[in-house]
Amino acid sequence: MESDLKILKQALELFSEDGDGIFLKGRFQDLFVNLKVWPQIGNKQQKSLVQLFKFVNEDLWNISQTIDRIEWSRHQFIDDENIEYKWMYYASLDIQSIHFEFRSIMDYIAQAIGRIYNTPRKKSESFERLLNWIKKNPNKLDEDIRTLLLSINWFSEIRGIRNLFSHLGGSALIFGKPRDGILFQIYKEDFYKVIDKEHLLYNENVAYFEKYFAVYFSYLLFFLESISIIMAKKLGGSLKENMVRNYGIGYQIAKSWIENLILEIEQKLEM
Repeated sequence: MESDLKILKQALELFSEDGDGIFLKGRFQDLFVNLKVWPQIGNKQQKSLVQLFKFVNEDLWNISQTIDRIEWSRHQFIDDENIEYKWMYYASLDIQSIHFEFRSIMDYIAQAIGRIYNTPRKKSESFERLLNWIKKNPNKLDEDIRTLLLSINWFSEIRGIRNLFSHLGGSALIFGKPRDGILFQIYKEDFYKVIDKEHLLYNENVAYFEKYFAVYFSYLLFFLESISIIMAKKLGGSLKENMVRNYGIGYQIAKSWIENLILEIEQKLEM
């Protein structure tokens, strides 16, 4: 719980606001812009990296839009209980979609690593393949990026859930009434529950999606910041801070979920 709290606080610092709304800032956004102007990068590599980072930003926006849709539809169904069952189906599909977006982002990052560090092309097509290759060839990558990649335990959890959805008959089930919040659980085919972190649970069988999302989205954002600093160093570029603003219609919701969980964890730790 304390390790989650640290990451939640670091992720919260990446959100900012102006007259147009909430946006993401940080080293990942800075790297995305600086890549376009660094003269030491060849045109082919530059074009490829900019495109991959653009795809990551688009997937972040997709995640933002999806959580906005979940909350919007939840409030619609609070006002009309006759269509409540639709809320359960829609939210289930949206939760599954978010896991696919997470995995897609990590695969784009793996491909970017492949372009920068000249790893075997097939070994960097997906993040899972890249990790497996690193474990077998630990000396083929610089220590800083190798250490980071092998430390992100949360990826195996997200990957496992995504694989449940796509290959193993897993499902996200919604519980309770829309007014109760987004109560859910992910089950394997044999109805073995997957989400079991105590500080994310509503009861022993059901979790809060808001808390679950806050934790794993924070880990994703923190990873993107960390990998961007390492990539910039490898490319020999200086990361100049830019007022790069990745707006998303659901970032206000993500920010509030992170803030709420930080407050709740801090209160529990004080008890």
